[in-house]
Amino acid sequence: MSDVSQQTKDRGIVLWLIIGVGLVFRIAQFAFDRSLWLDESLLVTNIVSKSYKGLLGPLDHPLQFAPWPFLLVEKWAILTFGVSDHSLRLFPLVFGLLSVLMFYFAAKRILHGSGLIVSLILFAVSGPLIYYSSEVKQYGGDVFMVTAIYAMATHAQYKKLSTSSLVSLGLLGAIAVWLSQPAIFAIAGVLLVFFVLSWQTKDRGSSVGVLAASVLTFASFLLAFKYTILPIHHSRVYMTGYEWVPLKLYRPGNLYWCIYHFFEYLRVPAGFRFVGLAALFLFLGAYSMFKRDPARFWLLFLTGLFGLGTNMLHKYPYAERLFLFTVPAVYLFVGEGFEYIKERTMKHSVLIWQTAAFLLLMHPIMYAAIHVIQPRERAEIKPVLAYMSRHSKPSDCVYVYHCTTWSYDFYKTAYGVQNLKVYLDDTPDFRGLPISEKPLDELKGKDRVWAVFNYDASTVNGDDESLVLNYLDRFGIQIDSFHSVGAAAYLYDLSGSRHTPLIPPDHGPRSVDPGVADSRLSMR
Repeated sequence: MSDVSQQTKDRGIVLWLIIGVGLVFRIAQFAFDRSLWLDESLLVTNIVSKSYKGLLGPLDHPLQFAPWPFLLVEKWAILTFGVSDHSLRLFPLVFGLLSVLMFYFAAKRILHGSGLIVSLILFAVSGPLIYYSSEVKQYGGDVFMVTAIYAMATHAQYKKLSTSSLVSLGLLGAIAVWLSQPAIFAIAGVLLVFFVLSWQTKDRGSSVGVLAASVLTFASFLLAFKYTILPIHHSRVYMTGYEWVPLKLYRPGNLYWCIYHFFEYLRVPAGFRFVGLAALFLFLGAYSMFKRDPARFWLLFLTGLFGLGTNMLHKYPYAERLFLFTVPAVYLFVGEGFEYIKERTMKHSVLIWQTAAFLLLMHPIMYAAIHVIQPRERAEIKPVLAYMSRHSKPSDCVYVYHCTTWSYDFYKTAYGVQNLKVYLDDTPDFRGLPISEKPLDELKGKDRVWAVFNYDASTVNGDDESLVLNYLDRFGIQIDSFHSVGAAAYLYDLSGSRHTPLIPPDHGPRSVDPGVADSRLSMR
């Protein structure tokens, strides 16, 4: 076997090892079986309670949206495998696993050398991509559909825009826009690039094929837009809950906003620790690809450009998870940038590109490896309910914080607390609205009351917890508590009898001034 053949074989083994590691990381996070957090539980409530037909209509909470096929497959999963976290996360896991393969198939036709290895490592160990592979939300599906479009597009380009490849691309686009809202940005960019290429080469057959694929894709998109996307735009609550790229970029404040959010984007969802270095590789990679292969540059670049342009027109909201679909293109540009630097420095000093590779890859690899041993947690209410089940009495009452309602209802039967009398905080929403005193006042005089809280650990709503606890401390005594990541339960005696608490009612850094509590608590 020649040296070239051996090197090709060795590189193939390395690439498939990287793919295998990426698959293992995603399966490990899935196997951990973390608790549903707020957004997931809101969506799952609809999936569990509604019929197939009911899922095609508006969901019960104005901040919830998911594509119809996603909801229907999730419904099928719980009817087939039973209602559990694993059955609900099975579909996102499949998306996550397939996206690794799709990214590889696309990257091997776009990049070469070390750039391919670097980009594949970034995708395989990406913390956000691993996390969303076990999230009962559609964002992992967005990544899968975009990577599948890139893989199909590079295949079609390799086949010289043959009729069969363009038909396959059109069919994929027609399906993708139903499974993923931002998939239209990727497929529109691909079709535009292919039409320009075929027109420049005067290949009228390919031009007609691209136009036919475009008609098929956009006809499907118009139907998806009418029935699934348009209702979202009519929801003021949903559309006002996000950020929008300012149109007047020449203003200093707007320019600062864009620069700040660009680097925040590289941190989350792209997952880079050294965002300045990542930005350097990104820009150099974009420049290198534009010079080397303009068609593939535009194929990748237009996905994000269309997304940002639609956001500027207030048609597609900005949030890190909503732009997760742009991460594959970023990793491809960064991989290209790494190869660009390596080719220009290896003759002078291998230390330059080796140091750059270390700084670029060290944190994502270590972060992913650590989370195999200690998987990501967000709002672990299951240990809290398990503790309550072991220490509660049949006569106990439960105050359920309004952000906890949906996850508590989902898990209460499995953990044996369904028979405890529940007093719900009737606050209708959870975005800065005051907490209701009514259920708290109804608990006065009872000797065993659990107060249960569940929230996103990354943006802890500790103020609300402290408000409730400070209010309960006024006319009761805390006698027990249990804490988990992003969740907690406190047992109070509100009967007015005097005894020594098992633990001091010290709520640590979450305590607030009683006057603040008064202003946030309101009768309804």
